Amino acid sequence: MFLMENVPGILWKRHESYLNAFYKMGVDAGYNLFRPITIDARNYGLPQARKRVFILGLCKSIGNNEIQWPPSPTHGSEKARRSNKTLQKWVNCRSAFKRSPKGDINNIHMKHGAALIEAFKNTPINGGSRQDSGRTLPCHETHNGHKDVYGRIDPSKPAPTMTAGCSNPSKGRFVHPTQHHGITMRQAARIQTFPDTFAFYGGITAASRQIGNAVPVKLAEILIEHLKAHHSSSRNLGTHID
Repeated sequence: MFLMENVPGILWKRHESYLNAFYKMGVDAGYNLFRPITIDARNYGLPQARKRVFILGLCKSIGNNEIQWPPSPTHGSEKARRSNKTLQKWVNCRSAFKRSPKGDINNIHMKHGAALIEAFKNTPINGGSRQDSGRTLPCHETHNGHKDVYGRIDPSKPAPTMTAGCSNPSKGRFVHPTQHHGITMRQAARIQTFPDTFAFYGGITAASRQIGNAVPVKLAEILIEHLKAHHSSSRNLGTHID
């Protein structure tokens, strides 16, 4: 079997021909492919709002390929929990901001100029945004821009999606909840559920790419363990393409 992950944009109309070609290659290679499904990491107990598309392929030699896919969510929004009492609350990201191990090479953050540090000081703690800071760039005169950029992370909620630019507050809500700088690479890695024993080399830009482009470790574990346990199940809640 294989499991492929990509950003939701892969489902845009302009990418349809590539996706169709991928499916044809999979079928020709002897796989049954399930339709793309979007998984939100929050719904599986991860401390991050992260939606990504997954495509599952099962070798036809496995058998009838009857499998529950995707696995049932274990966590949900307040609205979801009202209709499904078995769901737990989304997990907040507070633990990502605990102290880093001594000598941690990834306990580093982007260096900022005086003007940006002053803007961060003016930004309310635990969730404030660029509009709160008073930071206005020339481009904002004609376009209000993304309100989350230069925003602080709210530790009482799941973190925003960690991207390849998670080291740079100009690319998203990547400012520390209370301190006047961007998040450290260790904090980003924790949000991606990497253990503190993982070390990312190559400098802060390389580290942010490695961290932000990864499938969250615990989500990968949940999905793979589910597939291992259910690959011969008689249940079939997914739809595969023969």
